[in-house]
Amino acid sequence: MMSYFTDSVLQAPTIGCMLISFIAALVGSFMVLQGKSLIGETLSHTSYPGVILALIIERCFFQIDDGALSTAILSLVGAAATSFLGLYSIRVLERRLHLAPDNALSWTLVVFFGAAMTLLSATQEEYPMLYNGLQAYLFGQAATMTSVHVHILTTIAVVMTLLVVIFFRMIRLHLFDPTFGHMLGLARKKLDALLFFMIVVAVVVGIRAVGVVLMSAMLIIPSISCRQFSNTLTTILVSASILGAISGFLGVVIAHEASSMTSSSVSLPTGPIIVLVAFLFFVCAVARKFIMARKA
Repeated sequence: MMSYFTDSVLQAPTIGCMLISFIAALVGSFMVLQGKSLIGETLSHTSYPGVILALIIERCFFQIDDGALSTAILSLVGAAATSFLGLYSIRVLERRLHLAPDNALSWTLVVFFGAAMTLLSATQEEYPMLYNGLQAYLFGQAATMTSVHVHILTTIAVVMTLLVVIFFRMIRLHLFDPTFGHMLGLARKKLDALLFFMIVVAVVVGIRAVGVVLMSAMLIIPSISCRQFSNTLTTILVSASILGAISGFLGVVIAHEASSMTSSSVSLPTGPIIVLVAFLFFVCAVARKFIMARKA
């Protein structure tokens, strides 16, 4: 197992997937407790046109080698830009057009993802290599991660953890007793903005490994698994983050080992395997809770 942390080929995908899953589980816990689980699905799809536009600009104007630090940062910036634009669209649809939250989420998802698929099709003939690379973002391509991505993800994981630690008490009060928090002068809009910012960051960094389609699963599954054992916010945050990191590690191991044992033409995708591992943990958690309830 230690070879996954020391091997020059396996090290970056392994650590990268663990960090991505850690960040997603940490932020996803707040989403689940707020009752806004589906917003992760919408934001992951709205990030896709930003990735496509950023890499088209990079290919047409800058000609930077794929895997360079600037390329990684450019794709993250593009994804973040359209994710925030999607978030703003949801707010406008809900507040000014008075659409129900589920209608606003659905409209934003289909419009942005439809625009992304149109852009993707436009690159197929003129930039076939770029087209193949952009398709990888649909279901993730963890194997192509390098030390550059690991450094970026490590920095983001540290920043996100510090934000949670610093604002933990205010976030807890905002989630569970917003009326009392308002009486104490708690800045609810700023805390909402902070939580949405963290969600966007988690989605943007996660689509590289898990993909646009499956990113919402890693935001939700670890936290709802740990929710079966505890009602304490601290316990849920810590256990969900650890479970997410374990799922990321086991997903890489299973995908690599299974692909090595089969023929060279068969290659299991790492992102979906990570999601399936996390789902298996959820099934075990629900089964244990059911058995304990039967015994009681």
